[in-house]
Amino acid sequence: MFENLKSKVQGALIGFVLGDALGMPVRQFSYQDANRLFKEGIKPRDGDVLKAGQFTSHSLMLLATLSSLLEKATFDPVDIAEHLAGAYEEALARGMGASTQSALRRLKRGILWFQAGDFGPLAVGRGPLMRVLPVALWTLSQPESMVEAATAITMITHRSEEAVASAIAYSRAIQETIRGQIEGLFRRCSHEVKGTKTSLKLRQAEELYKKRVTPNEAIRALGNSGLATETVSSALYSFVYFPRSYREAITGPLLAGGDSSATAALAGALSGSFLGLDKIPQEWVEALERKEEILTLSENFARLVAKRVGDANQSN
Repeated sequence: MFENLKSKVQGALIGFVLGDALGMPVRQFSYQDANRLFKEGIKPRDGDVLKAGQFTSHSLMLLATLSSLLEKATFDPVDIAEHLAGAYEEALARGMGASTQSALRRLKRGILWFQAGDFGPLAVGRGPLMRVLPVALWTLSQPESMVEAATAITMITHRSEEAVASAIAYSRAIQETIRGQIEGLFRRCSHEVKGTKTSLKLRQAEELYKKRVTPNEAIRALGNSGLATETVSSALYSFVYFPRSYREAITGPLLAGGDSSATAALAGALSGSFLGLDKIPQEWVEALERKEEILTLSENFARLVAKRVGDANQSN
């Protein structure tokens, strides 16, 4: 079941950061402007502030979470919150969302991690989805703990039902793709969070898929404004439509504009977790900023996850 697990874990992490970097220059672009920028093909391009190959605050939040798990070798929300707060200044310069900003400022003032998160109408954004991937991978060895861990990582910045539901649904998707089980993926992820708007949005994605609506059209139907329910369903759709190609899986989110970097990052992680690191275009990886550092972090984390899974299998 976990053949080539290390390659899949590393592929998920690199796939995320790369999708984020490729989507960076078209964040909040219109469909027309995004297609105009990439008219000669998808490749790293300069943004208004960041340069080609640089990533946004999304990847900084993921890397902060990853660093905590590696350093502590356990899931510790207190330590993760400290790592996130430590990345605040750099992430702020790279386009951090309003709810995440507010929560990290509270953390820096000493507010406890489970009290710092935003709540109410502003707390429905995709911020937690940007850091739940390492947690989904970490709990592969103990899948029964996934829901609790995904909930905790969300609550650090977003105390809302839909933000939690989206993080849980995405974590389930990652764990299923790692196992190579993508048949009926919309249905399984929807069932995981039944009774929520996220569940309904995933059902909508499933219906669109049955009609073989293209990813560009589906993303516009599902939404790409940055709401967590929209981002997770659009990313899942893009991957399921093109499960055998990383390049094609992220093309829909990139050309759709809107919340491009977040959706491309999540779709890229799903693709990388299913295909493995060696199926991600090497020329794009070479263009990533801090490439060697990120490759090393992802390799070390993949080794640790594989050991945890191996140990869990031996004890069963």
